[in-house]
Formats: sequence, structure tokens, C-alpha cells
Amino acid sequence: MKNFLRLAIIAVTIFSAAFIITGCAEFGDLFQSPEARIESVELIRADFSSVSLQVNVEIDNPNSVGITLSAYDYRLAVSGQSVVDGRREDPVSLRADGKSIIPIPADVGFDELAAVGTSMITDDMIPVDIGLGLEITLPYMGTARLDITGGVEIPVLRPPIIRPVSLKVEKVNLTGAELILIMNVENPNGFALTINTAEGRLSVGGREWGVIGTENSAWIPSGETIVMNTRTRVDFAETGRSAWSLLTGSGNTDVRVTGTMDVDMDLPAFDGSGIPWDADAKVSILR
Repeated sequence: MKNFLRLAIIAVTIFSAAFIITGCAEFGDLFQSPEARIESVELIRADFSSVSLQVNVEIDNPNSVGITLSAYDYRLAVSGQSVVDGRREDPVSLRADGKSIIPIPADVGFDELAAVGTSMITDDMIPVDIGLGLEITLPYMGTARLDITGGVEIPVLRPPIIRPVSLKVEKVNLTGAELILIMNVENPNGFALTINTAEGRLSVGGREWGVIGTENSAWIPSGETIVMNTRTRVDFAETGRSAWSLLTGSGNTDVRVTGTMDVDMDLPAFDGSGIPWDADAKVSILR
């Protein structure tokens, strides 16, 4: 529990840290060079496939006339290897004799992180280097470039790992049966999560048996595994006599569930709605 709280606090504070690294450019004797720094990096959105960042750049213009951020390029890298890069030409006017904050969005996909050979399979946080090139235009003086750098740690998020264990028969008669699919659910993240709902279609022995879903939410601490039950009712008129024979007999059977789940995580800006899940295994039948 203490480790979970520590990680949650880190995730909040790391994105509000300021990176005080200044870039310089020469504009001649008539104007003073503006200065720029990465003021903060915010986590705007996170899910199990990517995180969206906003890099807030502070540009200090000491001149009595306004200047223009005419374009910028950005590069996010891990261990020197580029993960995300791009360029945007969208002129922004900057105030005279003062500071302006310019938000620069950047999305980091976990597939891109894996492609550069990071340890994201096991690490909960990945350090990312940020490089920005700002093209600043002063009246009558042309354009010069400010290069600034910084860094941030981003969380690597993984969906819950679901493993069916057994199919329990609660009630059975000549028309149908009420079943509980018992599953182990592992949280592979450095943050606790809650499965609010999980719904799907249950197939047994390659044949669809109906809709299955959870009755209660389930909270899973970081790195732990819990038992989660999902319920369904089987209509023998739809599934056929084979379902009745299977549920009144003994042995194992192949089951598969595909559906969606809604997940909450102890992390700012996390979006866990409509997460697809797919679980299959050979399970024992319990009565």
C-alpha cells in the first residue's frame, strides 16, 4: 500500500516540475535576445495505448515590441532514440516586455516506446528527453532559433490480465442454467486500478452461450491478483442439448470471453472507458 501511494504521488508531481533550461539567439544590437524555458509538462490524457502530454513553454521577451513564434519543431526521445517528432507552423504573437506561455501537445504511444527497445515491459515509469526548436521572428530583423531541452518521466500503463479458472454451475434444470465464470485478474501496473464493469459474450467449446458480466466493482492493488466472478444464464433451447450434457457431467471445457470493461486508475487524466478484453482457457466445471 505504501509503494502504491508513493507511485501515485510521483505521477502527480513529476508532471508539474519545471525544467529551467534556457535557449539563446542573437538578434543584433537593437534588440535583446528573448529567453525560453520549459515551464512545466502536464499529463493531459492517459490510457492503455498512449499518453498525451502538454509541454508548456515560457518565452520571455524583454523588448518593447511584440515578437512572433513563427514555427516550432519537437522531438521526444528515449535513451537517445527518437520516439515522437514533428513540426508545426502556426504563428503565435508574443507579448512585449513580458512572458508568454505556449502549450505544445505531444502524444507518446507505447508501441513507439517498445519499438526503440525500452524496458517498458517491466518499468512503471520511463524517462523521456524533450527537445524543442523555436523559430522567433522580430520586426525587421528576420528569424532566429531558440533550442531548449528538458525531460519528464511518463507512466507506462498495461491493461489487466484476465485468466478464466473455472465454470461453476449454481442452478440447473431442464430449461437452462445459472453459471459463474471464475477468473483471476492481475494488475501489472505500478498504480492501483478498479474494474467498475466487465461485460462480454461467453463461448464454450466454440459455441456462444450468451452475455456475461460482473455484478460488483473490483479494486486491485498494484502488482496483485484477485478473483473476479462474472455471471450468466444459459438457455438450453438456444445452446442445445450439448450444453445440458456438459453442465450435468464432469470434466473440463474450453471457454472464451470477449467484451469491454470500464476501468479507473489512481492516475490523473486516466481514461479507461470501453477497454476491450479477450480471455480464454480450458477450465474445470464445478457444481
